[in-house]
Amino acid sequence: MLILLTFFIISAHAEQAFSPFVSEQYTPHQVQILNHGSFSLKKRLDMIEAAQNTIEMEYFIFRHDKAGRLILRSLVQKASEGVKVRVLFDKFLVKKTMNKYLLAHLKNAGIEVRFFNTLPNIFFNRAQYRNHRKTLIVDDEKVIIGGRNIGNEYFDMDENYNFIDRDIFVDGPIAKTVRQSFDVFWKSEFTKTIDPAKRPEMSRFHHKNEHQQLFQYRSRLRSYEKNMAKEHEFLYSSEKTSLMIELEDFWAGEEFNKRSLNDEFVCDDIGYYSDMPSVGRKKTDNARVLKYRVFDLIKNAKNNVLIESPYFIMDKDMKKNIKVALSKGTEVKVLTNGLYSTDAVYVGSRMYDLVRSWLKLGLDLFLIKGSSVKNYPVFRSIFKKNRWGTHAKTIIVDDETSVIGTYNIDPRSNNYNMEHAIVCRNNPAMAKALKDSVYVRIEDSSRHMTDEETFEKLKFEKVSTGKMFLYYLVKIPSIIFNHLL
Repeated sequence: MLILLTFFIISAHAEQAFSPFVSEQYTPHQVQILNHGSFSLKKRLDMIEAAQNTIEMEYFIFRHDKAGRLILRSLVQKASEGVKVRVLFDKFLVKKTMNKYLLAHLKNAGIEVRFFNTLPNIFFNRAQYRNHRKTLIVDDEKVIIGGRNIGNEYFDMDENYNFIDRDIFVDGPIAKTVRQSFDVFWKSEFTKTIDPAKRPEMSRFHHKNEHQQLFQYRSRLRSYEKNMAKEHEFLYSSEKTSLMIELEDFWAGEEFNKRSLNDEFVCDDIGYYSDMPSVGRKKTDNARVLKYRVFDLIKNAKNNVLIESPYFIMDKDMKKNIKVALSKGTEVKVLTNGLYSTDAVYVGSRMYDLVRSWLKLGLDLFLIKGSSVKNYPVFRSIFKKNRWGTHAKTIIVDDETSVIGTYNIDPRSNNYNMEHAIVCRNNPAMAKALKDSVYVRIEDSSRHMTDEETFEKLKFEKVSTGKMFLYYLVKIPSIIFNHLL
């Protein structure tokens, strides 16, 4: 009886350890930290090009821009070669960019597209639950997870504002677990398909006046053909774009290749943690996985915790765990955006109200000042002068555990967004490389908030009058809706 009971206990633990949402594996995995935006784009394109059987792609944001075009063109090409391609988007921020005409072309190309949580905003509470995960999986063998969505600003290609971001590439068995997690979201009750555009039919137009009926039909047909032609050009233009030529020259150039832009390691103590698909508070309470893993890492840290997060607003649970760490003498350093560098003024407005209390707690705070890091090659030098902000979601604990994923330190990631991350444990070499990359950003691109006086002096540095006006305009709403930030 004891042997049988032991078997069931071991089986239960094994099932948990290798579920689609919690997987801890102890076999060697090739791991690469992707700090550089343009290199991360190249890595994605190379992965897609090398795919033999399957591609799964899952993103929170998709831009109808140059980066989006490069990715979708690559997917269409692989679908034409017989590779099974599935794409999952959160519905909230792709309403316009992933339009019904583009969907029609993707369907015709053999690409399956689904959307998470298609509820309209009138269902205010349930509409807050978003799939914030960002994933590219190829052949159950290779996966990229991290902060980057699909858009110019995530790959150093935007003419006005770019993100300093970070992904992790993993080659090994855990990629299959990530794909299994994708499958659960793909088949979830909260995931739907959206009908693509269809060619108008004369029989569907009813009007007493035949001329008016014909006019309506022809007008709708012209609109359909115009939009279909526009998206066809976006996907299928055979002419090699000047952008792609420029990128390939940059990737082949000495400046791009002479530096060790992205470190490679072997991780043989690796974990994958993901929240489960859920919409609605009752369903969500039992679906949170990642935040509890993060809480455990922070409160159990022995020496130091280094956090890089684009949005940093501690809810009561996060604050409690950071206070536990600080009370033990653990050093906690945070790199996040200031008001000038942030893309979310409402978050910056609320964060600035809380900074003084964090400094009193003993938090060591650094605010990104809006510039790129030194010795960071971009394919157009003019982009270096643009405004930059961090978008990386990274935690390093005790110089040996590294976390890279989609999880922000804010109430939304804790309570509304579905997140996931890769954790590499007992690997000081990788932790050091990751820590060094964060410190480069701290030294080159941030201001150290050593005390309240320093914060008051620097908090509005380089902030425009318009952004300052918006900062004060959203201050009261940001307090009221703090739980949604």
